[in-house]
Amino acid sequence: MINHIESKTKIILDSIADGVFTVDSGLKITSFNRSAEHITGIKKEQAIGRFCWEVFKANICEERCAMKHTMQTGRPVVSQSIYIVNHKGDRIPVSIFSG
Repeated sequence: MINHIESKTKIILDSIADGVFTVDSGLKITSFNRSAEHITGIKKEQAIGRFCWEVFKANICEERCAMKHTMQTGRPVVSQSIYIVNHKGDRIPVSIFSG
């Protein structure tokens, strides 16, 4: 039953045009959709199990991590504009939502 649910969840996440990823309590990536692959240039298989800051290299990772904030406070971060660094080293502007 769990594999069926995981399969449907993967299909839904991969159909979303926005880059979507999830992390565990240690901030390691547990899921990474196709749009996240496209935005970062990093394949899901390379992202899963890595710390999110290793993959996104965002300008907020060091001091103002949105994921950590949401996990500590229970309050989402909504529509914050940041930059990530893709696999080529280019800065990419994105809006983030954590919750």
